[in-house]
Amino acid sequence: MTQPGGWVAHNVPKELINAIYKIRVDLQNGKIIERNFSTDLTIDYEILEEQLAETPAAFALWSSVLAEQRFVVAKLERLIARRRAKVCNNAREVAEEGAKLHKYVLDEIVEGDDEILKLQGQLMIANRSLSKLYGIVDAMKMKSEHLRSLAGFKRQEMRNS
Repeated sequence: MTQPGGWVAHNVPKELINAIYKIRVDLQNGKIIERNFSTDLTIDYEILEEQLAETPAAFALWSSVLAEQRFVVAKLERLIARRRAKVCNNAREVAEEGAKLHKYVLDEIVEGDDEILKLQGQLMIANRSLSKLYGIVDAMKMKSEHLRSLAGFKRQEMRNS
């Protein structure tokens, strides 16, 4: 039986819980989801049936949030590629006529662009959230499987008593 607060509350130092189990996702409509997801993954033996009934909705929520985050990552990657092309074109226009800019020179120019650096920082943060969301969705699948098994054990326990 899981203790109140779950495995995380008993095994992860409190100062790390918000750092590790907190997720922030910026949605397309400008809204932000920011929450500690560890409680969504706990199993409480006393309310198995309730958790079993709620798990599909929680799984659908986290799967939808994952899809939103995939979109954010794809959009940032596209913005970076577009900005990279623009910076390279600008560098070619500024270069003396007939001068060839080698790829390594263009790469250095691109790496020094403040807007690209800002977008890359946003992409790193978005990828961190994306990785956490994959973990959450996988954990929700496991939770569902465990709840079904535990509910079967609980029913058998009730019949035997």
